Amino acid sequence: MNRRKLIYIAFIFLLPLSACSSQKLVVEKIDASALGAGKRAIQYDSFWEAMQNAEFDYLRTNPVDDEHKKFAEGLKLVIAGELSSAEAIFSRLSQSSSDSLLRKHAQEILRDLQFFQSKWEELQETASSLDSAEAHNLKLLAAAFGPHERESYAFPETPVTLPTKLNLTGNPLIEVDVNGRKKWFWIDTGAKLSAIASDVARECGVRAIGDDKGKAQTATTKEIEFQTAIINELRLGALTIKNHPVLLLNEEDLRFKFLGLFTFIKIDGVLGWHAIQNMQLTIDYKNKRTIITKPQKRHTSNRNLFWLGYPIVRLRSEDGVALNFGFDTGSNRSSISENLLGKIAVGEIKRTNDKVGGAGGFEKYESHAIRNLRLIVNDYRLHFSKIKTAQRRHTTFIKQDGLLGSNVAKNGRVTFDYFNGRFEFELLGRE
Repeated sequence: MNRRKLIYIAFIFLLPLSACSSQKLVVEKIDASALGAGKRAIQYDSFWEAMQNAEFDYLRTNPVDDEHKKFAEGLKLVIAGELSSAEAIFSRLSQSSSDSLLRKHAQEILRDLQFFQSKWEELQETASSLDSAEAHNLKLLAAAFGPHERESYAFPETPVTLPTKLNLTGNPLIEVDVNGRKKWFWIDTGAKLSAIASDVARECGVRAIGDDKGKAQTATTKEIEFQTAIINELRLGALTIKNHPVLLLNEEDLRFKFLGLFTFIKIDGVLGWHAIQNMQLTIDYKNKRTIITKPQKRHTSNRNLFWLGYPIVRLRSEDGVALNFGFDTGSNRSSISENLLGKIAVGEIKRTNDKVGGAGGFEKYESHAIRNLRLIVNDYRLHFSKIKTAQRRHTTFIKQDGLLGSNVAKNGRVTFDYFNGRFEFELLGRE
């Protein structure tokens, strides 16, 4: 008899119910150079606090031993997209460091890098050295996907343009072919892996790998069961993805219901970051289309996008404080974290209640609200008249200062080009 194993991974659907009442946001193009290139540094109390905020000025003003300098070097390489070199550093530190905390953080980052690169065999070995429930779970994911043929991407010579629907909450969906059958997948940069609903999987001939079941974390405190599966052929227009690993989720967990009775959103599946990282993806919210291009290496001096457990966009406050925001197209509203409140002057902080929804349902939580937050993203200013902290159920090594959601781009387009470390944003008129 097969044993049913429970595994936990950070697979997030973020759908704040309160965002159905719109979050007031003004986006305007500016001359960023007029704000000055000056950077206002934050004085962190410890090496680890500085590293978790991706702030390396700490190394210039504080004594740091060689092992910790090496850790910082590895983290810089992650941000620069040089994953092989970073992996080598964290592999050595995770095995040889005499500092148990440094060794632990090195192992955690190494695990994320191996997951990102689909190095399933190496991930099993790394996870076996970590004493945590999540580590055991990653071993099981690696065991499921490792024996299968590695996924591949066949790009056409010209960009793929896909009509895009925005659901009732403003999140983008594209039509895909799953083993020859047309379905609508939600583009979700906040999901580590792609996913497919159980009813869609049955219709499209996508079968679970074995009988092992796990539990996935959602945007709420609820957990949902899943199995692992491989989509033999996933087509996005003329782009063909072979052997794409996915989570197989119960169809009922991908239904969002009004008053718990009437379904107002049903998700066939999700295109997650594990796929998005391999393409240059532009979501044109204004003109309702998605453009996919084969990524081409180019010289980039001002990288502002990296991944370490979550896609992180580097932006700044108006007075020059460097900030790390996640970008989640699966969320229809932007939010901040408690980490931001200690970095910049925010004025009065008010307690408030909010609701968050994810796969599995909705729930209430207490949050903090601030007014008149202004953020600079490339050549644009985002002015939130009011923005709240959000409940975050998963953690990464980098402490996020907040989350940018799809509402940021509703009158424009965003481009994710992980290959070149660039997040682009542009306001548009309707064509």
